[in-house]
Formats: sequence, structure tokens, C-alpha cells
Amino acid sequence: LVFAVGSLALGAYAISPLDVCRIIAERATGHDFGVSAMAANLVWEVRMPRVLAAAMVGAGLAASGTLFPGLFRNPLAAPDTLGVSNGAGFGAALAIVAGLAGFGAQMGAIAFGLAAVALAFAIVARGRASTVTLIPSGVLVGSLFPSPVALLEVVACPHDHVARTVVWLAGSLPGPG
Repeated sequence: LVFAVGSLALGAYAISPLDVCRIIAERATGHDFGVSAMAANLVWEVRMPRVLAAAMVGAGLAASGTLFPGLFRNPLAAPDTLGVSNGAGFGAALAIVAGLAGFGAQMGAIAFGLAAVALAFAIVARGRASTVTLIPSGVLVGSLFPSPVALLEVVACPHDHVARTVVWLAGSLPGPG
């Protein structure tokens, strides 16, 4: 909660943490604490959705980080075990370079993340499918994607697409575009 209030206070237009608390209290109680309408609108319309999105992303990462070790019965298994992270990064980079920033990058990430999982399962489908064989096939699939991402960054427009791709891969909440 401290970091959430701090995130609501930080930005190009600074709002003190005490004023952020007053803005939240105004909405909860209906009492006017004398905070400017511009600051209240900034908190509720711009910063609060981003803080809530960050909380949801964090919850999703925590859930997947908990799910994978239990699913594979291996404490070292992580969401990138099946190549999901690298596949999703390639899908987003491909969409950004193709000019499909924003929602297109999200859809590209989902599509290639699922494709990476499907490929990992397809590799082990020919033999004895188990978590012992699935983890190495996932690592193999995951290793296929970083080089094409780097290639896309090299051939993309350096002033537009490369910056958007790097921001996306770094985990920016506003997203590309």
C-alpha cells in the first residue's frame, strides 16, 4: 500500500502522498478535503488505472511463478521453462516492427507464447511425454527466440520500433505506441 500511494504521488505533476491520501478519502467518505480537482482527476483517471494494472500483472506473475514449480514438481521451473517468455517477447517484437503497436503487440505476445508451449509439447509428443522430457524441450524452444528478436531490433527503424521493442521487453506498463 505504501508503494501504491507513492506511485500515485509520483509523476511529471507531483502530488504529495498526503494529498493522495486525501483524494482517496474524499472518494470514500464524500467529504471535501480541499485537494484540487486536477490532482484528483490525475489520480483517478491516469495513475490509479496504471497502479491497478501493475497490481494485476504482479498477481499474474506471482501465480505463474507459483504454478510452474508445482506443475513440474521441480522448484527451479519458472514461467520461461516452456519458452513462453521468449516466444511472447518475439511475438511482441514482430508485431511492433510490423506497425501493430499496443493491442497488436499484446496479441502477438499471446500468440507466440502459446506457439512456444505448443512447440515444446510437440517435441515431446513423439517420445515418452513427461515433465523430465518437457523441461528440456521447453528450454530448447525458449532458446530459439532471442536471436530473431535481436535481428528484428537490428533491421527495425532505430528511432521508433527499436525503442518501442526495448520498452516492451523491459516490462513497461504504458506499453508501446
